[in-house]
Amino acid sequence: MSWPTTPPGKVVLWWRGEGRFPARADGAFRSLVSRDGFSCAVQANASATVRCWGPQGSVVQAGLANASTAPYLAAAGARACAVLASGAALCSGSNASAGALPQDLFGYGLAVGDSHACALRRPDHTAVCWTLGGPTTTLYEPALGISFGFLVAGGNFTCGVASSDFSVYCWSAGAVAASVPLPRIRPGVCVSDDSSFLLQRSFSSVIDGTAYVGFSSATGILFYRHYMLGWSFRMNGAAPPLNVSSLPILPVTGPRRRSRALEIVLPIASAALVFTAAAAVFAFLRRRRMYAELREDWEASFGPHRFSYKDLFHATDGFSDKRLLGIGGFGRVYRGALASKMEVAVKKVAHGSRQGMREFVAEVVSIGRLRHRNLVQLLGYCRRKGELLLVYDDMPNGSLDRCLYDRSRTALSWGQRFRIIKGIASGLLYLHKDWEQVVVHRDIKASNVLLDKEMNVRLGDFGLARLYDLGYPYLTCLVVLSMGKPY
Repeated sequence: MSWPTTPPGKVVLWWRGEGRFPARADGAFRSLVSRDGFSCAVQANASATVRCWGPQGSVVQAGLANASTAPYLAAAGARACAVLASGAALCSGSNASAGALPQDLFGYGLAVGDSHACALRRPDHTAVCWTLGGPTTTLYEPALGISFGFLVAGGNFTCGVASSDFSVYCWSAGAVAASVPLPRIRPGVCVSDDSSFLLQRSFSSVIDGTAYVGFSSATGILFYRHYMLGWSFRMNGAAPPLNVSSLPILPVTGPRRRSRALEIVLPIASAALVFTAAAAVFAFLRRRRMYAELREDWEASFGPHRFSYKDLFHATDGFSDKRLLGIGGFGRVYRGALASKMEVAVKKVAHGSRQGMREFVAEVVSIGRLRHRNLVQLLGYCRRKGELLLVYDDMPNGSLDRCLYDRSRTALSWGQRFRIIKGIASGLLYLHKDWEQVVVHRDIKASNVLLDKEMNVRLGDFGLARLYDLGYPYLTCLVVLSMGKPY
């Protein structure tokens, strides 16, 4: 569902309604929600009344008949709730009188679950919840004294982001005590970098209770030896200084004298290597024939626009390093300009890689049919012998990890961060709940969250994605990951 944001003539459009919804509804609307068997919106006029469509639309609309001047809607399951301009709450399918529901609420904080609803009180932004569907309505405050920026609900679970330190608090329906599900992972405090040669940081303000200390390092694409020559740590107060001159020297490795055992083992190993190489060539040729049939199968049944290799070659200046945006686990991404002057991103999957071929097919099949404002739009693909390429909309602001960790860039405002968080949540909700199948991305991380020119979120890199039918138990214990440089 979508509606234009430019007046005049805001309309509501439906697709995949299977005849249960009208093709469109003309008028001016806002605060649109859609759930099982109904869609509702607030009319953008002086009355600001609620209008609903669909098989259950009349029932829901009747339950919200008194919702005049409603600025905001939320829905879950077969129910919808509204917060009026006066700050009062109203829910369809509820036996509670208007006075039994909370008053003095902010409209934008409304969240509805299967059997409960929550909202933010005026003026302190604390959370208040109430039960739905039962013979009586019970009010409860799950997090006394905590102010929230916004709330989200799903099933019988609700979470909110605290305004003070941006920690996430969650509670179940009917629970009167909220908890922090990840107490050791909280947003940090921004400090200036005063370090010169040695890295010094104080975590006393963000670590709560016991903490574990460890070290790790990686280059992202190449293998190197890393040595930790010394470190200094203190539980309370500043760490004692390191005496750099007393640190051990790096170990020296050099050529060794060939032993008699090596002279015996080397010919045997060489023969084994030749045999292994011959077997690998045979397996590769056999696998290549198999994948050739696989590619023909999926190309016959599915195919977005197919670009010519020549057009993409010229668009990226021959895949020049000057056009390189980033390096992923199985390929490279280049910025290009088509003959139509349209800016695009071209992902070149690693040549001859079995995993790369699986990634290529997974991305084409999964992304090619997805349409959502928070997902990267696949414009087309190209297949030329072993060259596998995907063409996407260009994301001028790159990936989220650059905005978070590149100190040369202007830091994101908290408003932008909230918008990014909600965009990621909206994209995941579409993948997990609102599409015709369940799409499990399996690789959500900052480098795969892309930002367009208006800093809107687009989830990308579906190479590890899996498709499941709705209701299928897709729980898996398989560990998957990808490495790469920023977009």
